[in-house]
Amino acid sequence: MRKNCQPKLTISIIADRAYGTITSIEHCLKSGGEFIIRLKNKSFNLYNKQGEKILLSDWLETIGEKVSEITIYIKDSEKNFIPLRLCAVKKTKEEIIIEEKRLKRLESKKQTTYSEDTKFTHQYMFVITSLPLSVSAEKVLEFYRLRWQVELVFKRYKSLLGLGNIPTKTKESSEVWLNGKMFLALLVEKYLGDIDFSPSWNIRTITECVERDEIGMLFDIYDATSG
Repeated sequence: MRKNCQPKLTISIIADRAYGTITSIEHCLKSGGEFIIRLKNKSFNLYNKQGEKILLSDWLETIGEKVSEITIYIKDSEKNFIPLRLCAVKKTKEEIIIEEKRLKRLESKKQTTYSEDTKFTHQYMFVITSLPLSVSAEKVLEFYRLRWQVELVFKRYKSLLGLGNIPTKTKESSEVWLNGKMFLALLVEKYLGDIDFSPSWNIRTITECVERDEIGMLFDIYDATSG
């Protein structure tokens, strides 16, 4: 009898900080999938090979400007140690300035104060992954940026184009409204596609403009960067 030679299907998950929990990681691993998940500072305890707790900020202080990685361990629900990879890179000066402004807005909005440790970790981009060492840390972070592109599209559609609610009542007027919005969406995507693909400071700056509804500045940025 011939054996089934079909390749095993591996499910890969790329997720934001909301899914950076032991439960999410354990569920993915038990399902036979691989993952790349962004973490919050102090999402859960991290351990070294000797089973000692380590602080994320302590390791980030040692990595400098280059993409780096470290093998860390987490405890699952059964208290077993699971080895994973932590990959990180320091943000650019422009990105750090934007992030500092964002945190200040959040502090004012939520009437809270973030710790210096948390503010420090926000100067870095870091993810945890189960992918093997054959996939470099640079590639891991590059894969995660693909998810960021999807988030940018949703953000633009909801905040800039107002696609959250349809104000019309009839079928005909709804179709006209949606067609107009989608036409505008295609124009925006064309401009942004001509600027850059990866989430460089240009894209982040554009996102800031979208949040403030400064559409004029959006096209000024396009003119300046496209030459």
